Amino acid sequence: MSAGEQRPEDAGPAGSPLTFDVTLTEQGYRRVLLHLAALRLRFVPPALGMAALLAYSAGMRTEAIALFGGGIAIPIVVWGYLAWLSGSPSSRSLYAPVHYEFTGEGIVFASPEGDGELAWDSVVRWKEAADHLLIYVSGSNYLLLPIDGLAAATLDRIEFALADKVGPRGRRAGRLR
Repeated sequence: MSAGEQRPEDAGPAGSPLTFDVTLTEQGYRRVLLHLAALRLRFVPPALGMAALLAYSAGMRTEAIALFGGGIAIPIVVWGYLAWLSGSPSSRSLYAPVHYEFTGEGIVFASPEGDGELAWDSVVRWKEAADHLLIYVSGSNYLLLPIDGLAAATLDRIEFALADKVGPRGRRAGRLR
């Protein structure tokens, strides 16, 4: 076996459970929210810019200025809202340390806010964004797992477990949801 290969028994769910503790930071949460917002809104500012150019070329100066201003204002408003959201008092519970355990049945987690379990068959896909793993249970509901402070070996075991139980990164599971 070469140095880069992993034995399945070393990779997590098939062998001993993989356990680790992580803590979400306000800055990390804001970066993930900005990343997701940018993906959803990526076509809005260019579309408003094009509409502004068309309005300007048609002689509608006031409408062109309003559309151009909207194209600039949308990213600023979204950034401000997400900065407020990540720092709001209701978000404080997100920044508590969480203990995770990847087992053969699913992901078990525990924090001062409560405990839970996520079965592997309820995970539809997973991806990485802004040094965090997003483990999706539906199109917009996900478990947010900070990975920037994890050891490389732990991260490899996490990714191996997710690829083994859910499928490749970023791909939807082969079942209907």
